[in-house]
Amino acid sequence: MDTKAKAETLEQKILEVLREKIGVDIGEEFDVYKKGNMLWRCKFEGNGFFCKGYYEFQKAEVWKNIIANFHEYTFKRKPFIPEYEEEYFFLSWKYDENNNIEFSVLHNIWVDDIVDYGTLALGNVFRSKEEAFGNKNKLAEKLEKLRKGEV
Repeated sequence: MDTKAKAETLEQKILEVLREKIGVDIGEEFDVYKKGNMLWRCKFEGNGFFCKGYYEFQKAEVWKNIIANFHEYTFKRKPFIPEYEEEYFFLSWKYDENNNIEFSVLHNIWVDDIVDYGTLALGNVFRSKEEAFGNKNKLAEKLEKLRKGEV
């Protein structure tokens, strides 16, 4: 393997570790903050790290600075808002006989109606079943606050 191929392979491995550390999927947009100020909207693609310029995403090298100073940055995933007629997943719940919340994951098609936007406002719209189920504790906390009138 030549030096350039080794360097590209190493870069891909580093980017994969960075993506996992940030906690985003390939193609998922996220914002990068430093001291509370948003610096960039970024995403990982199969062929590298991209940041949004004025209108479109462009391949960027800022990932090197992020790695070198990782402790100085915070990351926020861009909220998922489905396109019209795109499938999304959400948590449905009911209370058991002990008044505990039981969750199940359902799916729906986004049609820009009040149900879709109500589900979104509650923070209950997800790209996958796994993501929905992984957020059940967060949603349970919101529901408890709503029930107690704390919101």
